[in-house]
Amino acid sequence: LKPCLASTARPWSSISVMASLPLVSLRLAILPDPGESRQSGRGVKRALANATGPRYARRHRKGKGRAMKAVLYEAFNQRPKLVMVPDPAPQPHGVVVRLGATGVCRSDWHGWVGHDADIALPHVPGHELAGTIEAVGRDVRRFRVGDRVTVPFVAGCGTCPECRAGHQQVCHSQFQPGFTHWGSFAEYVSLHQADLNLVALPDDMGFDTAASLGCRFATAFRAVVDQGRVRGGDWVAVHGAGGVGLSAIMIATALGAQVVAVDIAEDKLALARQMGAVAT
Repeated sequence: LKPCLASTARPWSSISVMASLPLVSLRLAILPDPGESRQSGRGVKRALANATGPRYARRHRKGKGRAMKAVLYEAFNQRPKLVMVPDPAPQPHGVVVRLGATGVCRSDWHGWVGHDADIALPHVPGHELAGTIEAVGRDVRRFRVGDRVTVPFVAGCGTCPECRAGHQQVCHSQFQPGFTHWGSFAEYVSLHQADLNLVALPDDMGFDTAASLGCRFATAFRAVVDQGRVRGGDWVAVHGAGGVGLSAIMIATALGAQVVAVDIAEDKLALARQMGAVAT
């Protein structure tokens, strides 16, 4: 796997997407998020078929809606488009976040080629994200507009047995931006169960750094800390110095372990040594 590299999203002067997914022309569209609207597949296809620029432009000129830019694909293995779509409203238990940065992960590629059954088309990918809360649902108590936040790749419902046991990453009704719902390759993203899932960011942490925490770093943290139970003085071998591997090296080193990094690429091993590996 290629390393998962976070990229600063300077909203809409540029957006970073997988090199294998080149963007094409900007167009106007009226497209609902199937995960948010819970429309049937036929309803979503009808909305897509009826998406015409003049109609949408007239609607928004009259103040009947707000638009945002998003990267969207209408079919698996087809080139995504940069389109205008309605921006989301928060669920009662959720928030809408204005993106400050979003990352690109190999999982985004798997979704694009059709490997994830949770994805309903048309779809906006992206799950490594950080930004500022723009709107708050009526039931949210711990967060407010203007807070800087990130979120884990897998977010829990808070009520199933796994969530109650502290295992939100295997929640029976999990929310995954960029998979079960539209994701962060957009100007705004809707996030569910905010009080349970959001993580507040310190003021001195950049959005690009924070965007790397919820997927690769959280994956490595659970492996090293919760499953491996690494402690100071332990020796840890990390096979593969990609996004998750480098995160594991950093975490194990911070715990006081001696880390050996294994990879076939010298540039990755050099980066592993910079991250704390004592041997490669």
